Amino acid sequence: MNALVFAGSLISLLMFVPLWGQIRSGVAKQNILTWALWTALDVVLAASIVSQGGTGWLLPTVYVFGNTITISIIWRMGDRGVWTWFEAMIMFLALASMGVWYSAGDAMATIASTSAVLIAGVPQLKDAWKKPHEIPLKVYLGYCVGSALCIAGGADWSIKERFHSVAATMYG
Repeated sequence: MNALVFAGSLISLLMFVPLWGQIRSGVAKQNILTWALWTALDVVLAASIVSQGGTGWLLPTVYVFGNTITISIIWRMGDRGVWTWFEAMIMFLALASMGVWYSAGDAMATIASTSAVLIAGVPQLKDAWKKPHEIPLKVYLGYCVGSALCIAGGADWSIKERFHSVAATMYG
């Protein structure tokens, strides 16, 4: 792992601190189910990248750590979320990405789980559209910077090195 991947992952980790403060203060409203689904998918993603021998595993691992604490804070703030057909579909995609991993290999698991991460963020995007003042824009921009550094630090333009970081940068 090189310094850019490490720095990008560290920046992304540090961006959780202001997010947690904004959630606790009520400034930022976050969808607990989106964070839970992202966590499950990031576990698959990090593991599939490690299995490929890629250096891009640190960023999704940082997200698993930060997401878990974020879920805990949101839970303590009283948000239990509402499970709908959409969350069920995302959970199915998480399970499907494990099936893809088993049947089609590591690279396809990285693609499937990254795609599912993006789809899982739709409720968060919907919330941002409806109530943009409740979205921690500076935090999300910090995640973009961290992901962009991970792109720059990738060893090559392969799925295992840059696919997730490119998607995370575009998503914000």
